[in-house]
Amino acid sequence: MKYMFLSIVIFLYITSVWSQEPRVGKAQANPSGPKDGWSTGLFTLYRSQPYKGLKSQLRAFPYIGYRNGGFFVRGPFVGYEHKLNTYFSLSTSLMPNLFSGPFDPEESSKLDGIEERDGTIEGSIGLRVRVKFISINLVHRRDLIGVYNGSNTSLALGSGFPISVLFKSLPFTMLRASIGKRFIDANENFYQYGIYRDEVRTDREYFNPGESINDFYSIFFLMKLSDNWNINLNYVKEFLHKDLQASPIVNEGYIERAFGGLIYSF
Repeated sequence: MKYMFLSIVIFLYITSVWSQEPRVGKAQANPSGPKDGWSTGLFTLYRSQPYKGLKSQLRAFPYIGYRNGGFFVRGPFVGYEHKLNTYFSLSTSLMPNLFSGPFDPEESSKLDGIEERDGTIEGSIGLRVRVKFISINLVHRRDLIGVYNGSNTSLALGSGFPISVLFKSLPFTMLRASIGKRFIDANENFYQYGIYRDEVRTDREYFNPGESINDFYSIFFLMKLSDNWNINLNYVKEFLHKDLQASPIVNEGYIERAFGGLIYSF
């Protein structure tokens, strides 16, 4: 199954790259969408840690992006978006997952004996339905190279509004929010929260949580400071299912992720 999924994603990339229309300056076939071309900037990434003894992480990275029609690169993400009509659009993407635990006993003695999880490459296929300010997003993501052989599917309902319409003194400013559920299979949960047989200790039993459904919400903020500069902020909070909270290595019932970037588009 994973090989069929990987073949579909790669086929969509190859056909999308070869089907791109030549660029004319910075114009794009869809003038209302994002501009074609390169972008660069700096972004910070925050991720809370649900694991015992681990501190939340805040890191800064340089950002490089590229878009040509539907094809895009956003840092480590590579993808293609295809607008079917006014209401429906499809997207595919490839991304690294460098999870690797981080179960390092030097960071937390409470995770002593927990093996690092290998990184992998993940792929996703998504369908978006948008009617005016309302959108429904269905996304399926899975491990493509067989590291944990797992997948998850998320369904979210969102709404966005240009708040600069209400506050004329602001440059173009968009605020979007969404709520949803994530359906996670047993293999992915075991990869992230399970206890392997050789990790069992007197105070830590074998643990396989099985499938779960997590609730989440997200908030996205965009402000265009000029034709070239913009600020992006994104916040996601996901609530772990009670079966995941029962893991011997978990001490938080949620995960928070925040992204902030200052981007310049050429």
